[in-house]
Amino acid sequence: MTTSELQPRVERLAGLTVALAVAAAVVVECLTVAFGPQVDPITDPVSDYALHSGGEPLFVLAVLLMIGGGLAARTAMARAGLPSDRPLSVLFGLWYVGLALVAVFPGNKSVDDTTVAGEIHRFGGALFLTCLPVACWWLARLLRPQWTKLATRVRWFGVVGG
Repeated sequence: MTTSELQPRVERLAGLTVALAVAAAVVVECLTVAFGPQVDPITDPVSDYALHSGGEPLFVLAVLLMIGGGLAARTAMARAGLPSDRPLSVLFGLWYVGLALVAVFPGNKSVDDTTVAGEIHRFGGALFLTCLPVACWWLARLLRPQWTKLATRVRWFGVVGG
């Protein structure tokens, strides 16, 4: 397949990545509006929405949308010929695992009431919140010097995400 034939596929995958991330953000915003009186979006973790009636399926949907967006992004990166190596793949893999743990294991209902599932949930949150910014930083290193402008944007995203 030629480069010109790959470009539309890469662009569609990039568009899908953005669409899935935006969809996840819209779901979380809907949860914020629906559960505003019970969950403070500034001080409470996003996963607290899942602790309220009807919130869990929407929270899981948002996480699944993020996983789908990540898979689309990785596929687009591979098709575009962006460099990759084992550490980058491991970081993205751990990001997916962290998101999956957050979706599967419910969070603790309060700081005083800890459960094994809640601690696994917290570990998953720490994993995905750490791995994506580090993956961005690592990818930015791999992109230099051939992809300098993209490397700068990816590094910026990693800093903001961190």
